[in-house]
Amino acid sequence: MRSIKTYAGSEEGVTLIEVLVSLVILSMFVVVLSQVMGVSVTQVFSSGERAKAVALAEKKTERIYAIAVQTETLDELYSADEYSSMADRLTYDETLDYKFCLVESTKSVEGQDDIEGTDVTVVTFYNNGQSYVEITTFLDMR
Repeated sequence: MRSIKTYAGSEEGVTLIEVLVSLVILSMFVVVLSQVMGVSVTQVFSSGERAKAVALAEKKTERIYAIAVQTETLDELYSADEYSSMADRLTYDETLDYKFCLVESTKSVEGQDDIEGTDVTVVTFYNNGQSYVEITTFLDMR
């Protein structure tokens, strides 16, 4: 007589449960990957906006310096729309892409006389005023 052998471990094919488990694992991987990609794109965009704000702040600082050199005074700047007090410099105004403030100061340099001048702080806003870049430089008015 012939014996009937069962091959329980050698069934071919994949069961429905195995397919569903594989799909769940794959979908979790895709969700995580898409979130990571979304964060990366957001960070790239944000760093680009910040770079634009830094470039604008540097450009405006150079413009203020040029006015100071040409006029030999900063009086003209105090009447500019973008002029702000030090306390209000971080208050966002959607009609202005930047603000600046001027504060008279004295810098000490070792081995030399004190230097009288003005601290110029330029603030540019980005992300609809939610973020800002602030650059401060000293203008020697000698």
